[in-house]
Amino acid sequence: MHNLLEKQFNAYKTFDTDSYLSDFGLAVHPDYRRRRIGTEMLKTRTKLLKDLEFKATISHFIGIASQHLAIKANYDESYEMS
Repeated sequence: MHNLLEKQFNAYKTFDTDSYLSDFGLAVHPDYRRRRIGTEMLKTRTKLLKDLEFKATISHFIGIASQHLAIKANYDESYEMS
């Protein structure tokens, strides 16, 4: 999936950068869901991004719940596949 996304979406060009922080989604153990843990994890990632001086971060979300959490954490949707 990552390779397919890289072919269709050029993050380097889109964000005018030579590096970015990347991950493959978000998971919270079912026993701990609905406690804002996922949202806080994404917000912490944003802080890490700034601390490490990256211009952009890319996350691959395949679940609608993760997508909603990303919106709550002020992530922008730059590319979507169906």
